[in-house]
Amino acid sequence: MTKIKIAIILFLLIAFAGVSAANAQDSKPAPSPSDALSALKSKLLEVKHRDPRSLLDVLKLLGSPAGSISANSDFHTITVRDLPENIALIEDAIRRLDTPEPARPDMEFRIHVLIASSAPSGQEELPADLRDVVKQLQETLRYKSYAVMASAIHRTKEGGQGVYNKGVAESKLFSINSQGNPIFYDYSIRPINLEPSPSGARMIQIGNFTFNMRVPVNVGTQTTYEPTGFSTPVTVRDGEKVVVGTTTMGDKGLVIVLIASVSK
Repeated sequence: MTKIKIAIILFLLIAFAGVSAANAQDSKPAPSPSDALSALKSKLLEVKHRDPRSLLDVLKLLGSPAGSISANSDFHTITVRDLPENIALIEDAIRRLDTPEPARPDMEFRIHVLIASSAPSGQEELPADLRDVVKQLQETLRYKSYAVMASAIHRTKEGGQGVYNKGVAESKLFSINSQGNPIFYDYSIRPINLEPSPSGARMIQIGNFTFNMRVPVNVGTQTTYEPTGFSTPVTVRDGEKVVVGTTTMGDKGLVIVLIASVSK
């Protein structure tokens, strides 16, 4: 046998051995689902400064598909079930993200819902902070008299969850025969941000002030509710009084007045 033939045979033997080894590696069984689950560990992590739910979107990306993560705002905790190395990554992320939030100023919103009428009436007793506003409304709008349907004071913080309130209005205030069916209203203020202005006065930016009212309408023996209201962005200076919006109900008008202030 020549040297060339011997070299060819050796080359084929080596190549065959390599292929056999590769096939042997490929034929190893993949870990079963039960083995993958058995490798998962659980850990309860404390969040001291932030709302745990606000961190979930970031932390979920650090886990494995087989793992799980949940948050509890009442106990300020995050529960993780995942591979140990992923839990370590999540712990490190919480240490970096769980920092004290900057101080947010307190805000107070006074909301007055006024009913306007064209008919003259006796002088209604109005809150002191509304008298100048009503005087301007009488000079601007066609209505002659104004009465308070509802008033509320709300306290919140900049960038918080905003304000929401709801209630029931008396149908006799609107001269509506509702046959005992209530008139529902609700309003919301969000989001709320505080911005400086060139004059130095702080400006309160309200992304959306929404007011809704549902009025019963009787058709035959059935009663349906007709919605009315408005939605608008609002910018108001600290301590300023503004008419947020108006709407009509028959011969009556509805006027929403907002008074906003920021704690010093």
